[in-house]
Amino acid sequence: MKTSADFEKLRPELHREYMDMLGLWPIPEKTPLKATVTGTVDSEPGVRIEKLHFQSRPGLYVTANLYLPNPANGPYPAILYSIGHYRGGRDGHKTQVSDHGLWFASHGYVCLI
Repeated sequence: MKTSADFEKLRPELHREYMDMLGLWPIPEKTPLKATVTGTVDSEPGVRIEKLHFQSRPGLYVTANLYLPNPANGPYPAILYSIGHYRGGRDGHKTQVSDHGLWFASHGYVCLI
């Protein structure tokens, strides 16, 4: 590739290869997330935490904490903070990085951990 036109010609195939590497080709059918807030915490001044779960695929539940500026009068920039799996006991890894979510929310971001 020497020009932007060369890149634009190749772009659809590069995108397909990228999605294939992510395990997303062919693109899976979109299904309802069925997001459910199970509780809220207003423990920090200026921050509200919503405990929630959603279905990434039907029947496959993902738990998360959503850190919001309080009061939430957005729109706000958003951070998706993916932490993966953790072997640190029942409280899990979200408790180990909750201070990160608190920092983002107290500085005007919405952060989903």
